[in-house]
Amino acid sequence: MGRKMKLVKMFIGMCLCVGAAIALASNSGSTVLTETLASHKLITRDGMLYYEAEGQGEPLILVPGGPGACRISFQPWFSRLSNNHQVVYYDAIGRGLSDRLGDPALYTVERDVDDIENLRQALGVQRISLLGQSYGGIPALAYALKYPAHVSHLVLSSAMISAASFQANIDAANATMQMFYPAEWARVQALRAIGVRSADHRSEEEYAQLAEMMYWHDGRLASLMKQPSDPRERLDMTVYRAMLGENADFVVGGTLKGYDPLPMMHRLAARTLVIGGRYDRVATPEIVAQTYRSIPASLAQLAMFEHSGHRPWVEESDAYFARVSAFLDDQPTPAQVGTVMHPAGVDGTKPLAPIDARAAKDSGRSKTSTYFLFLSNSLTIVGNSG
Repeated sequence: MGRKMKLVKMFIGMCLCVGAAIALASNSGSTVLTETLASHKLITRDGMLYYEAEGQGEPLILVPGGPGACRISFQPWFSRLSNNHQVVYYDAIGRGLSDRLGDPALYTVERDVDDIENLRQALGVQRISLLGQSYGGIPALAYALKYPAHVSHLVLSSAMISAASFQANIDAANATMQMFYPAEWARVQALRAIGVRSADHRSEEEYAQLAEMMYWHDGRLASLMKQPSDPRERLDMTVYRAMLGENADFVVGGTLKGYDPLPMMHRLAARTLVIGGRYDRVATPEIVAQTYRSIPASLAQLAMFEHSGHRPWVEESDAYFARVSAFLDDQPTPAQVGTVMHPAGVDGTKPLAPIDARAAKDSGRSKTSTYFLFLSNSLTIVGNSG
């Protein structure tokens, strides 16, 4: 009887897993849940670094956002790349299942770069590919600049790369809130008038209500995101505040204040794909375009997903992974990804803004040469802009 009951439970469990996979697949192409992840604990000078890996081939290390987020936002979606790559999901020190530091002031971009180098050495490879999402673009790019010989491909997915671009993200989010949610904006302003700052739970609650609007084109897809199975997998606010400051919804402070990689951009050697979502109110198309223009012209590609917010791998899964796979495997852009050129600018309506002088000097790209790049295959518009 006990054995029969055990078999029944196993069968029900299998049905639930299949049902979950079918539900995901029906909403997002062929994405399915995976049970092939191998978990690892890497001992570093800063403590235990937790990571998971699947697949074979050159490692693709996925760098989470936040700062303070962990690996779970990539799962199970990025399993689609595991046929040709060893996909590595990790929790940086201070996040997820990895150890915490005793002194929050030690949470810095430079320390986050150390985690990536520790992973590369643990994997026993000379070269890796990196994908940085949102804040993750900052340490991913920083690593590629510090260790150019170790990075073959760099993907900056809805990413910021500096304190300035993170500030632009903050400003865009507040402008959106003020324009479209004036009641919530008024409450935030009232709280600030009595001295309440971003780190206060009352301010956090106001912004949390707007997450679906800020991060998604179709907010209903938010329910597909993997939820934390452990409280440590939630956004770590100690890391967030240490790196962005106590007033992070209005100004970049903390250890990220003043961080600027542009003077080092000439060191970049990796081919770089910059990805954006047309409806992203966090890493806006303008921020994405500025990032693209800061990268040496010979290395840069740009893909804009027309029906996505901050997470195009969820909202346009098939197109996103087709584009990323082609880039990582050095293949031409897939036929199913439409290429539409907008010489006037990324949105086809306004001219390109002047390029930062340092980036122009480092990349050798003038305003005129940027115009002609938009007539080439450097810009991919994914989807129908109508």
